[in-house]
Amino acid sequence: MKFDDCIYKYLQGKNLSTGKKIRISYSEEEILDRTTLLVNIVRGKKIIDLGCADHLEVIDLKIRSNTWLHKRLCEVAEFCFGIDINEKAIEYIKSLGYKNVFYCDILKDKELILTQNKNYDILVAGEVLEHIDNPVSFLKTLRELYKENIVYLLISIPNAFAIKNFVSVLNHLEFINTDYRYWFTPYTLAKILVISGFTPIEFWFVNYYEPPQRRFYSRILFKSKPAFRDTIVMISKF
Repeated sequence: MKFDDCIYKYLQGKNLSTGKKIRISYSEEEILDRTTLLVNIVRGKKIIDLGCADHLEVIDLKIRSNTWLHKRLCEVAEFCFGIDINEKAIEYIKSLGYKNVFYCDILKDKELILTQNKNYDILVAGEVLEHIDNPVSFLKTLRELYKENIVYLLISIPNAFAIKNFVSVLNHLEFINTDYRYWFTPYTLAKILVISGFTPIEFWFVNYYEPPQRRFYSRILFKSKPAFRDTIVMISKF
């Protein structure tokens, strides 16, 4: 889905409202899943997979279930360059036969990254931004460093509106990854992207896992109310 043109004035700070209502979804017959959507977008492209390792402890499990994102991206991209700040995880991935993965910091090791390929179509940041202390500073620096070398930024991020969050609150609980710093909605994610110099193009509500793993009543809910899905994917122009 795309924001209406008038919403960009609010994203840019030209207009202000303390109670703006923004259309973010419509009923959908198809329930998208995160991995399939990302794979379809990057197919045939030259990409960087930022945070490619995921958590070291779950790599083998995700490989067995075919849900490890880096593996799936490598299968369809023309060229996939993986980077992560988890050195042990990178070493393990290399032991699995993945050669184009490196332990490095995208904001500090530009020369290393561009040595592999001078120009990329897409930078994929799957479940990264919610772990960053200062996402605006991170995104601003990222754009300044790579605006001449990367065309699009593709972000996958947990959805603040996910139904599981509301269910937890009804039981007086907060359900969370304890390393999260932030929750995002489509508007707030687009807002920090615009502040950082990016141009949001389109976003989707998706489920992290494929639909067959969902119960019948969940499928009905997620078709009629896509904003209850647990993940947001947004693509922006550098």
